[in-house]
Amino acid sequence: MIRENIFLQTLSEVRNAIYFSQMMKERYNRGFQKVSDRENELERHRQYAEAALKKNRRVNIRISDYDFNALRKYALKEGIRRRMSEMRRKSIYA
Repeated sequence: MIRENIFLQTLSEVRNAIYFSQMMKERYNRGFQKVSDRENELERHRQYAEAALKKNRRVNIRISDYDFNALRKYALKEGIRRRMSEMRRKSIYA
């Protein structure tokens, strides 16, 4: 049963990768759209990127050790390693 689940999960990942590569190929083959005012368009997207990456909120929460460890494991799996290590360090010294 476990092997079958792993196989189906892997098969699903392969299908997703194939779909993504086909989608990107179609978009590339369609070509690019011309932008009339390139500099303003670039500046507008730079502002979007800055706003999206700005860390202007701080949240303090109290959770159990069990929930914190589960959250930490999930973050490590998703690749949010640095932030979780900062959280762990702060929680130890808090």
